[in-house]
Amino acid sequence: QNRPEAGSLPRVSTAAREASGALKSKHLALQVGRTLAEAISKQDESALQAALAQAAEIGLQNSTVEEAECLMRQLSAVQELDAAIHGDDEVLLQTALDVAVEYGLEASRIREAERAINRIVAEKELLAAMSGGSEASLRAAVSKAREAGGTLYKIQEAERKLKGCIASRKLADAMGKCDEESLREALALSKEAGAKGAQVDRAGEVLERLVAARELQEAVAGMDEAALTTAVARARQAGLDPVEVDQADALLRNATTTRDLQEALAADDEDALSRALEAGTAGLPQALLDEAQAALWRFGASRELAEVVEMHGDSDELEGALMIALAAAQEAGVDPAAIGAAEAKLEQLRASKVLSSALAGDDEVAVREALAAARTAGLSAAVLSHAEGQLPAFAVGRALREALGGADADGLQEALSAARAAGVDPALVSQAQTRLRELRGGGAVGAVDCSAGQAIAARQLAAQHELVTALELTGSVTPADQASLRQA
Repeated sequence: QNRPEAGSLPRVSTAAREASGALKSKHLALQVGRTLAEAISKQDESALQAALAQAAEIGLQNSTVEEAECLMRQLSAVQELDAAIHGDDEVLLQTALDVAVEYGLEASRIREAERAINRIVAEKELLAAMSGGSEASLRAAVSKAREAGGTLYKIQEAERKLKGCIASRKLADAMGKCDEESLREALALSKEAGAKGAQVDRAGEVLERLVAARELQEAVAGMDEAALTTAVARARQAGLDPVEVDQADALLRNATTTRDLQEALAADDEDALSRALEAGTAGLPQALLDEAQAALWRFGASRELAEVVEMHGDSDELEGALMIALAAAQEAGVDPAAIGAAEAKLEQLRASKVLSSALAGDDEVAVREALAAARTAGLSAAVLSHAEGQLPAFAVGRALREALGGADADGLQEALSAARAAGVDPALVSQAQTRLRELRGGGAVGAVDCSAGQAIAARQLAAQHELVTALELTGSVTPADQASLRQA
């Protein structure tokens, strides 16, 4: 009832209507653009298709649309490439790969596709090699299929085929060479590969003859009566040359002599071994004879080593004799305990010589090192105690050298007195006396007036006493030599 008349309503101009329509179109284009952008960011194929359809419907064409179309093509290429990668059609996969490269798919996808192509090609080559290729071509195809990541069951099937080829070749080679170890290996490989037939049977017979021949030879070489009996029976059964078997059978007569020799070796009885060898060695195995001779050599080397260990005399001559006897004993395989005892004796002798030499000098460090070596070598407590008693003299000498380097006359006098009492090197004492005179302006040396000649004589006497004591305690000289040295 209150509706106004139509004529009284305001009129909208045509320009205003057109402006409103343009605004709506622009708004719709913005919405479609946002939808496209969101679908691009999520890489959602369904959303992309829907958004592109809306864009086509409103006639929208801009960079976002182009990007979305490019992405759609890439996603489609990815799907096609993935499907081809998991198939075995090389042509289809190559086509999908070309498209993927054209659309700029990521490098990891491209590499995966290339590996898939390599796999398909390798599996085709593997199948061809299995169908009639040589062993070399099959081996190469298996290796290539492994590297290309080929299907496991296909590779395993090809490997079984390859093992059969290898086994057949090795059987033929081993039978041609008549090699027992090669035949065993080839037969084991044939069994593993499931190979059967005349070749395998014949190889088994050849192996049986080779084993029988080897056992016969070993029994003959070992001169073992029981082993020879068994080996002869097996050789006849395997069909070996009757002449060779008869010769082995005749060798059984040597079993008694062989047994005697072996028992002497087992008992480590030198006399029994000598008697067995004197009884005759004709027809005995060379290896057994060599063992017997080695045992006799060992007995002699052991006896000689024991004699040298008990010897007394010049230390240098004794050291040389010990070294020679030890070398011979080690080469001959003498009992390690006897060798160890001789080596200990040698070390004691050397340690005694080094200690005596160090005590005759003026190097305290050398004396201490020689003492440590002497302890390790097991020299007697008396020798070690005597040597340790000489150490204070070295300390006094060191104090004297230190006093020489200063300008304290009283300190030098005190050190000089102690040095004379301890029998320090006369040359060092003389040097200290000269220095003391210089410090005191040429005055008297002091209350102590022991001459340099007396100091030298005391030093020599002490050194001789040390040497004789060390040699006596180590057993390096005879009693007569000891008495002579002490008188000197």
